Amino acid sequence: MKLIPLITLLGYTSLIGLTACNGSSVSVDDTETQITKVPDLNPSELSFTALRPSNNNEFLTYLKNGVYINASSQYYKNYAPEMVADAASDNASGGFSQTITQEAGVDEADRVKYDGNIFYIAANRYSNFVFSDDLNPATENQTVANSHIRVMQREADKSLTELSKIELGSSETNSSIKGLYLADNKLSVLSEQYNYYQYIDLAIDVWRRQQQRFNFSLFDVTTPSIPSSQVSYEIEGYMISSRRIDNKLFIISSFSPNVDNLVFAQTQDEELENYKKVLSLQESDLMPSYTNQDGETKLLVSSDNCYLPADASDKDGYDAIVTLTSINLDNPAEVNSVCVNSHIQGIYASDSSIYMYGSDYNQKSFIHQFNVSSQDIDYIASTELTGHFGWNQTNLRFSEYNGYLRVVTSLRNNNENDRLEHKLHILKANTATKNLDLIANLPNETETDPIGKPNEDIYAVRYYGDKAYIVTFERIDPLYVIDLSDETAPKIVGELEIPGFSSYLHPISDKLIFAIGQEIDQNRFLREPTPDNISIAPPTQEGAKVVLFDVSDPQNPTEIGKKIFPNGYTPAEYNYHALTYLKISDDEHRFALPIQTWGVTQTADTGVWRETTELALFEVKTQDSSTALNHKSSVQPALDGNAYIGSYEDRAILHKDDSLSLDSIFYLHGNQFWHATWDDPSVTNGPY
Repeated sequence: MKLIPLITLLGYTSLIGLTACNGSSVSVDDTETQITKVPDLNPSELSFTALRPSNNNEFLTYLKNGVYINASSQYYKNYAPEMVADAASDNASGGFSQTITQEAGVDEADRVKYDGNIFYIAANRYSNFVFSDDLNPATENQTVANSHIRVMQREADKSLTELSKIELGSSETNSSIKGLYLADNKLSVLSEQYNYYQYIDLAIDVWRRQQQRFNFSLFDVTTPSIPSSQVSYEIEGYMISSRRIDNKLFIISSFSPNVDNLVFAQTQDEELENYKKVLSLQESDLMPSYTNQDGETKLLVSSDNCYLPADASDKDGYDAIVTLTSINLDNPAEVNSVCVNSHIQGIYASDSSIYMYGSDYNQKSFIHQFNVSSQDIDYIASTELTGHFGWNQTNLRFSEYNGYLRVVTSLRNNNENDRLEHKLHILKANTATKNLDLIANLPNETETDPIGKPNEDIYAVRYYGDKAYIVTFERIDPLYVIDLSDETAPKIVGELEIPGFSSYLHPISDKLIFAIGQEIDQNRFLREPTPDNISIAPPTQEGAKVVLFDVSDPQNPTEIGKKIFPNGYTPAEYNYHALTYLKISDDEHRFALPIQTWGVTQTADTGVWRETTELALFEVKTQDSSTALNHKSSVQPALDGNAYIGSYEDRAILHKDDSLSLDSIFYLHGNQFWHATWDDPSVTNGPY
């Protein structure tokens, strides 16, 4: 029988708490014959303390305690860490669009990369689904036998030619490509093996993942028609997220040791036997490793390069390791890692720091800051906050600016009149105490107005310089403008209420914000009318919404224009890599985003369900002090009516040629590209 200590997810975790406790530990060097009783180990509670470095013996004792505690518990969990949605930036400009990122200088993985001439496209195995004539799901379209990268060249006539196809290594045969990076003729590929679930017949029901590994591969694409494999690593664990800063790729992953031959203990003798088996494990049995293309295996992180909670005792433990790994893309054999025993909800990265964060069921949260600007990865500071970081696009709640960390939390309470409390925190690292000190909060004793009306949740947060923009929603969409120019005294300076909500904000400048969300009929949320109730507004057509806000006067934000796509949705609401942005000039900006709409088309006898997919194109132009949002048109290629491909992974590239009329649009739907021009997007060529 094989019992698996299990990884936890977000608030479902039972992270091991750390309460100082006197008593002797059992050394990892002690023999099994010296142990006659399982020590009294502390129950699981989440710790929010700062971190401290540990030595080999101390860390392994802590880890083994955690393995035993989880293996002995009556509730088995098996959740992977959240795959954090990446964020978007405000600095896209040049001759062609690139992956939108949260911070300048911090690249993010995406399924397509482009250097102005060559496209690199992650073609995943299960991208297409075929539907039969009666619209019932049929078999999968196996046009892509295994995930691979298509290398395609832009020709003079704007058509695309496939130069080569990069196959994944033998260890990645059953994998999905999670993202690509392209820099200095080096293509980095991150892939994750498909996870299968297997039922285990124990005293209680449990499902577990068989797979716990992912892959990093690096290719030299100096000659795109003949890509050259440089290195390939199979890494133990689940990938949480990644970032590229200059020539270093940073990967955040979680790993939980697998322990064979543990029994479902029902007696003290069986408990003792399990404990002895756990205690006999070596470092190589407990720590994640990576294996290169030649079969050479090394530890991903050493136990003496890991951190424990500052108040950890020898009676505490946790069995999951979160590892922050840097790989030098100029010399991929240079792999450096640090680890912590914690669960991680997500990460935020500036050009010098990576922040790991997470929350528990009690809505308490922690943040750990690591400096990544030098050769080594150095722990800086931590903090505990009340509240959580939301459930979508959580990294957008964070921003580092002039040495300060700004972050927004939300707290749910039992007040029926206002169930949600939102706070903006300004923090600064204290290297002496290893604490992220609180500099200011909003609201506070001076600025008492809450962020959001009663019962409104936060749908979007975005920072731009010394301003923060927050959208809350329950029935209408208040856009708040917050002044952060004085770090000690943040304040709300402006507010705009409009129907619906924005779930993603893209600042174009300190004057304009391009926003994406949903238009919602206000009447949908009205309760039974009362004398004190809000007056009933005219009905509103619901659907995907694109809005342009003018925030040049922070005290009086206004809506310049909007476009509604009835019964529509855009994946850019939840994955901003689906949005494409190209700055043509200070007075002209272009956007493209996939839109999916649905509805029933009535015929003489019945109604037929139809879904349509398009790439919507927008211009923001400023002329003579007047700014306008223009829905230019859409790219709508002819798609196979029987093949349904969701729009979630749709992407677009905008390329500005010397001749304006030849400016190109490349629309990626499924694993194929279509081409159109900005001047006349109604004419499409492809698929390629």
